[in-house]
Amino acid sequence: MTLLDSLAKTPLEYASVVASYVGGTSKKYGMSDESGVVTIQNMGVGRATVTVDYMGYKPKNWTVDIKRGANDMGTLYLQEDVNMLEAATVIGIANQMTVKKDTIEYTAASVKVNDSDVLEELLKKLPGIEIDSEGNITANGETVDKIMIDGKTFFLDDPQLATKNIPAKIVDKVRVVERKSDQARFTGIDDGEEETVIDLSVKKGMMNGWFGNLTGGYGTKERYQAGGMIGKFTGNSQISLIGNANNTNNRGFMDIAGSMMGNMRVGRIRFGGGGILESYMGGVNANTTLNEGKLELSGNYLYSGSENTVEERRNRETILGGGSSSLYNNETTRDITNTDGHRVGLEMEYDISENTSIIFRPTFDFTGGSFSNTNEFTTMTGEENTNSGLSESWGDNDAERFRGMFLLRQRLGKPGRTLSLRLDYNISNNELDGYNYSETDYFENNVESGSEIVDQFYTQNEKSYTLGGRFSYTEPLGKNFFVEGAYRYSYKNTDSDKDTYNKGASGEYDSIDEEYSSHYENTFITQQAELNFMKQEQKYNITLGVSMQPSTTKSLGLARDTSYSVINFAPSARIDYRFSDQKFLRIRYRGRTSQPSINQLMPIPDNSDPLKITMGNMDLNPEFSHSLRAEYRVSNPKNYSWFSAMLNGSYTTDKIVNRNWYDENGVQYTQPYNDGTGVYSLTGRILFNSKIAQSKFSIMNFTSIRFGNGISYVSASEDDVALEDSYLKNINKTFSVSENLGFTYRDDMFEFRLFGTMRYNNTWYSIQSMSGVDTWTNSVSGSVNASLPAGFNVTSDISHTFYIGYSDGYGESSTVWNAELSKNLFKDKLTLKAKIYDILKDSQNSSRTTTDNYIEDLENNTLGQYMMFSVVWRFGNFGGDRMMGPGSRGGRPGPPPPRR
Repeated sequence: MTLLDSLAKTPLEYASVVASYVGGTSKKYGMSDESGVVTIQNMGVGRATVTVDYMGYKPKNWTVDIKRGANDMGTLYLQEDVNMLEAATVIGIANQMTVKKDTIEYTAASVKVNDSDVLEELLKKLPGIEIDSEGNITANGETVDKIMIDGKTFFLDDPQLATKNIPAKIVDKVRVVERKSDQARFTGIDDGEEETVIDLSVKKGMMNGWFGNLTGGYGTKERYQAGGMIGKFTGNSQISLIGNANNTNNRGFMDIAGSMMGNMRVGRIRFGGGGILESYMGGVNANTTLNEGKLELSGNYLYSGSENTVEERRNRETILGGGSSSLYNNETTRDITNTDGHRVGLEMEYDISENTSIIFRPTFDFTGGSFSNTNEFTTMTGEENTNSGLSESWGDNDAERFRGMFLLRQRLGKPGRTLSLRLDYNISNNELDGYNYSETDYFENNVESGSEIVDQFYTQNEKSYTLGGRFSYTEPLGKNFFVEGAYRYSYKNTDSDKDTYNKGASGEYDSIDEEYSSHYENTFITQQAELNFMKQEQKYNITLGVSMQPSTTKSLGLARDTSYSVINFAPSARIDYRFSDQKFLRIRYRGRTSQPSINQLMPIPDNSDPLKITMGNMDLNPEFSHSLRAEYRVSNPKNYSWFSAMLNGSYTTDKIVNRNWYDENGVQYTQPYNDGTGVYSLTGRILFNSKIAQSKFSIMNFTSIRFGNGISYVSASEDDVALEDSYLKNINKTFSVSENLGFTYRDDMFEFRLFGTMRYNNTWYSIQSMSGVDTWTNSVSGSVNASLPAGFNVTSDISHTFYIGYSDGYGESSTVWNAELSKNLFKDKLTLKAKIYDILKDSQNSSRTTTDNYIEDLENNTLGQYMMFSVVWRFGNFGGDRMMGPGSRGGRPGPPPPRR
């Protein structure tokens, strides 16, 4: 039996079907799948009454005679129930998530969101999706690369523009998709080049005219927020205008300028993360389909800017070699970073004919910014003072980047015989002018023994271009059996100039410092020849291959030139097995070469932090890593449960690690170095989510375990740092486990969530036994969201976090409580809100970092308590909500987007 909408003729998924025998009590149950098909197994012979229920439609009842064998009841068309559509408080038990082949689908109606919430608030409530403090999204441990709306990309590769600006109320379905590469979608042959994307299905009512969501607010401590989104979606086109400005740590976009500035060597400056952020942005995104679906065009423009102020204190214990005691460093810093940038992105996909297609995606970035840092520090060895002082650095940065991809895809008559040619380019120019000032006092036996003042101006220019391509040819060898031959080539050239000047007697920066000045050029060439055999069946896909990966590195410096070549061989394997649409197994293995960064190669010292001098190494070789990933997913729509297990492992040879040495004044010098042994990590994750006995309660559990090692080299003396055997090899092993357990109760007017989180971390060092390395970070949180009479809504959340194992003065427990009262007016078109943040004035931001040679506790500033009064205005046919309340069937999606 197939269930369809009587008007749209679209399948009705998750319809409930009950077959009860006439005159008896025995019943059989079924549920329709994504095609609207219902199958009920093990029906005995006899007369039965069949009942079909689907929210928003009139129920259907009829009597049938069940015969031996298969009984096909044909196609049944259900009619909408207008009375139910107009009932504003009707809600059913929605299946929160289900597995459909390699896609995880969430039903937005399964969680309660308010009229003024954005997409981020919806995603945070979905099991397996995590959003960190920087706005980065992971789904089941995999980084989400982009967000799409009905199959069309929203602002290319910046997911935060979607999560921070798209109204949650317009979303009907959230699909986490392992999206195949452009080539694989054209050829139908899986090449293993997937990316994790979130594809949103908007509610049916969104396809009718313009809609918008505008908000503005002002609060205590001069806090403000303003923003919104205006859009128009049709079957063939989408246009969205977004804007946002606030000083409440809600960036709303990826920090393009900060990331490009961070590629330059500016010492301790932090670009994004923590502190208090003021940001602003505005942009437009458009997609359209032309020429009867053969031509798809996308374009977007974004302007963004921010000012981030971070005040932090840190306590670091650094391992010394040779059995020496540790260095203990305390610092208090203040960073101010200003950035602004423009980004233009275009995309064209054109099906020239049934057998020929091209894609072109260019992106242009223009960014600028400034930074300033002040730092006060003290260092001790045991009970003795080693050094103390202050440092300041400030400067300006400008950068441009042009990058893009062109892909030609061609079918060659015979099914499975294809060729493709991909060309990539990435051209960038980065300029930095900065100042570096420090005053450092040195001690011996707790008595000052000397001092040093550094006062420098420097200019740095880095130019880089990368040109690459990949050619692929596939040939069928038999039924559903293919072979692929591919060749990849990449050429990257980086040219870096740095001139540093000391302040002279004239008060001008006119004396060049040769030690901190250099010209450096690096060329990195990689090639890869692949041979892959693929078997594709309805239930499984298997790909086995082997690749040869030659690489060459050439470095040109002032002192000498270096050249290095290596050839790596690596097998590859990809296995997908579908036990059913709801049960899926995936296994991946691959090998890959990774080149050193220009900062790791450039041999000149960076003294912007007077206690930690870093320098590159011209003799570095590329790393080679092996990675293995296995994932098993299963869902059961009948009892609304979902389970996922994932295992990730990696092993890296020629790993780039650090060699550290220290002078008598406690100054650390660091240089990268290729380690001949291997570095490994192993991570396991388990996620379970289920309704409790088809009630209004649900349970979620997420467990993650990681074990790995790291390597560094330590020398206690600066006298023999050039000798290989003067370093001690330090192997640090890390173990971490986290457990998240949550319960949710939800009905049509009320939602309650209770969650507990436990994270344990421990690290062991081979050359020195250190106490107090293991830490616990635990939290208990709860939230309520209640719809009250007369259009009122109350939201409140509270979280208590406590720490174990941190240094004295760090990791104090904190309780953060927020509450909001809102009132909807004018048929829910206008919302007035009052929200108070951090009611108890107890918010903190503490963290611990363990690396290959130090342990550091850190605490930085937070927004603190403030109150915000705001207004939200919605206009247009906002998600079909004009007559329907939360969870009503008005948000049912239309037909799925065409496959590409």
